[in-house]
Amino acid sequence: MTFAADILTDWQHGTVLTDSTCKGGVELTSTEAVAEAEIAAMDKAVGTPLTGGYNRTARATFTGVFYWKPALPGQQAHFYNARQFAAENVTNVSVHQRSKSEVR
Repeated sequence: MTFAADILTDWQHGTVLTDSTCKGGVELTSTEAVAEAEIAAMDKAVGTPLTGGYNRTARATFTGVFYWKPALPGQQAHFYNARQFAAENVTNVSVHQRSKSEVR
């Protein structure tokens, strides 16, 4: 499947792809099949806390495989996203710099 989404990450626990049409987003579980240049462009757009990553929103078009993996017994639902996505291509990467009023 192919869709456009904002890229949200805490740079430690995971990455979620979000769009106004998908409540809760989709967890980005794999980028192993994505070309190095495409991953480099996404990483540059997302940035890090040290390079202003908190002050911008990265967006891209993702192509890959969607999985539905319900939580296993004992997994805490509020820390688990059953909607998972293994990316094969990441294209059309863009960055929106947020104004001070948009940054929380």
